[in-house]
Amino acid sequence: MGIAALFTDDLKLKTRDVFAGQITAENSVKRMYFAKSKEKLFIETPTLADDQKNYRKLPNGWYANTDINTCENFERLCRLAKLCNLKHPDDWEFMPLNPTEQFLDARSKNEENKKLDEML
Repeated sequence: MGIAALFTDDLKLKTRDVFAGQITAENSVKRMYFAKSKEKLFIETPTLADDQKNYRKLPNGWYANTDINTCENFERLCRLAKLCNLKHPDDWEFMPLNPTEQFLDARSKNEENKKLDEML
């Protein structure tokens, strides 16, 4: 599946975790990672759409939520890359300018999981 296939009106269940950012205990979406409008990114907190630092408009017209921490961002990119059959770090890379210890731990766990997958 190419990345363009992820940007469709009919989001498939297996791509839900890529698009749905924060899920409530009732399994409803609080925020989206990607949406067709900036207002739809922030379902429970629509005032976040008023501040442009919380989102970016993509070349295809969709909007991306940028109001997330680096660990969430890395995890989201890992899920998206898996759907597109991209391998980290061979096909893509993500390293913030000032990585936190929490981010470095998450990245290390991802690399350990990759080695385990290769052994199986």
